[in-house]
Amino acid sequence: DVPMPWRVLIKWRVSTPAGFEGGTKIYVNTIDPETLRDRVVPRLFQLKNEGRIAPMKIAFECDCVPNCLHYNPAVRRQEASHPEFPPLADGPSREG
Repeated sequence: DVPMPWRVLIKWRVSTPAGFEGGTKIYVNTIDPETLRDRVVPRLFQLKNEGRIAPMKIAFECDCVPNCLHYNPAVRRQEASHPEFPPLADGPSREG
């Protein structure tokens, strides 16, 4: 097996307008994803530079390479364009 990358989703609730949530469980976020990114990313860089959080890739430092959960080499059976995930030999024949 190879390490599975973390995917982190941050939700920031700013307010609860006019009676939502109660029994409906409808949550309304008044902040869009781009604004959330613009608020959070600079602080994450600051914390990383101060050594207050672990060294990790943040925002644009991360590669945006699709990896459709092909983490276990034993289940990879087709061509892979990424050098870290080379294709494996064909599995057992399904014929007969």
